[in-house]
Amino acid sequence: MSKKTKYFSLILFPIALLLNFIASKVPNIVEKYYSQFIDKIIVQILSKVSGIFPFSLYEITMYIIVISIFLFLCCTLSTIFNKKKN
Repeated sequence: MSKKTKYFSLILFPIALLLNFIASKVPNIVEKYYSQFIDKIIVQILSKVSGIFPFSLYEITMYIIVISIFLFLCCTLSTIFNKKKN
């Protein structure tokens, strides 16, 4: 990780904590703006992106996750058994 990335992370982390603290103190305002603006924009973007494909992106994502977990477990077990043999 570069120094620039570290400094950027160090700056963003306290800002995120502060925003989280403020949001917990005024939930009605956060809910109003989130549901009216941010959520609508996110839903519209995701709808346009996923509308391109004639299949469910959720199902493909689930298949990829299951296969990834299986491969990870196979690699981990293989590594463990190979270390025991040596």
